[in-house]
Amino acid sequence: MTMIIAVAVVGCLCFAGGYMLGSSGDNEDREVIVAAGSTTIQPLMSLFKEEYEKDHMVNIGVMGGGSSAGISNALNGTADIGMVSRLLRGPGEIDAGLIEHKIAMDAVVIIVHQSVYNGGITSITLDELKAIYMSSGTATNWSSIGSGAYTAPIVPMDREAGSGTRDTFDSLALGSSSAVHKSGIVAHGSAGAMETAVSNTPNSIGYVGMDALGHLPSTVKVLEVVNPSTSTPVAPSESTVQNGTYVLNRYLTLCTLGAPEAGGAVEAFIKWIQSPAGQDVVSAGGFVKLPSA
Repeated sequence: MTMIIAVAVVGCLCFAGGYMLGSSGDNEDREVIVAAGSTTIQPLMSLFKEEYEKDHMVNIGVMGGGSSAGISNALNGTADIGMVSRLLRGPGEIDAGLIEHKIAMDAVVIIVHQSVYNGGITSITLDELKAIYMSSGTATNWSSIGSGAYTAPIVPMDREAGSGTRDTFDSLALGSSSAVHKSGIVAHGSAGAMETAVSNTPNSIGYVGMDALGHLPSTVKVLEVVNPSTSTPVAPSESTVQNGTYVLNRYLTLCTLGAPEAGGAVEAFIKWIQSPAGQDVVSAGGFVKLPSA
C-alpha cells in the first residue's frame, strides 16, 4: 500500500509539471526533477523548465503550495527542490539539513487601489506600514498616512500564513517574522489573488512580488517606500533592489536536503539557473539578477 501511495504522489507531481512518467517517446530516457513551493517562484521556475528542457534530457515538474510547503516537501523527499521566497533559518530548516541556493533577487512591492493613489498617497514609511498592519497599530483611516489630505477607511489585504512573501514583509516592513497582524484582515493564498482583491477594493492596500509590476491591473498603483536611512521615497527597480536603497528586498532561493549529488541532474540544473543563461531567464521573468551576475 505504501508503494502504491508513493507512486501516486510522484505521478501527480510529474503530471503537474506537464508530463507523465512512463509516457511514450524520449521522456522514458529523461531524468526527473520535482520542484515545489513558493507561488512567487513558481512562474519563474516554469520559465526555467521551458528553457532548460530544450537542451537537456530532464523533465522538470513544477508545483506551488507556498514556501512552507516547499520546505516540507524537500525535507520529506516528495520534492527534489523546495522553492522558498526567503532565506532559510536555523531551527527546523538549516539545522535539519536543508541547503539554500540563491537564484534571484526580488522585492516586496506595496500596492494600493487607485483611489488611494489619486487621493495623494504615493509613498509610505515603514512606521506607517506597522501602524496599518500590526495588532498594536492605530492607523485605520488614510487620514493618518502621509499628509492626511485623503480621508477614507483603510482596507488592508494580507497573504496567508506560511507565505514567503508575507514572511519577508513581516521581517523587513514590520520588523519581525513573528509580527502579529491585526485580526480581521483578509488573507489571500497567492500573489494573483492579492492583486485581484486590491484591484476590486477601493481604499485597499496589499503587497506582492516584483514580477507583478509588468502585469498589474490599471486600478492598482505601486507606492514608493521611504528609505529610513535617507528619508527618501524609493521605487522598486532592478538597480534599487540590487543596491539595497529599496529596503524591502529579498533573495529567492531553492533548497535541497543536503548538497545535490555531484554531477547529478539537480546540481546541473541549479548551476544553470545561476549561470548567465539562467539569469537572463530571471530578467525575462520580471525578477532581478543576482548581484554577482
